[in-house]
Amino acid sequence: MSSSPLPSTTDYIAATRSSCLEVSTALNLLPDIPSIDAFLLSLDHATFSRLCTQHGLSFPLRFPTPTAEINFLSILALLNAFSAYRGAFHRATGMGAYQNVVRLLMGMYIS
Repeated sequence: MSSSPLPSTTDYIAATRSSCLEVSTALNLLPDIPSIDAFLLSLDHATFSRLCTQHGLSFPLRFPTPTAEINFLSILALLNAFSAYRGAFHRATGMGAYQNVVRLLMGMYIS
């Protein structure tokens, strides 16, 4: 476990950006601009236009604080490890792992 304290809630974005910069600099990671341009030019314009305003996940839940929403999404990300059991989930419930995890989390949140 890191001995560094977590940033205050107002500093999450700045802390994330600075730590990403620190790690990418330490690893000498440099973006390959021609490859990025080639990828962007290869995107289907109609699909990109339709999807470009959709950001992240949206659930029909009212979170009391941004921290509560971050916790919910973090648990969802952790439980996505169950995707290795998608076959078992399909046999047991007729749905995949992700659908089961989402239903579990929504049920837990509501109750």
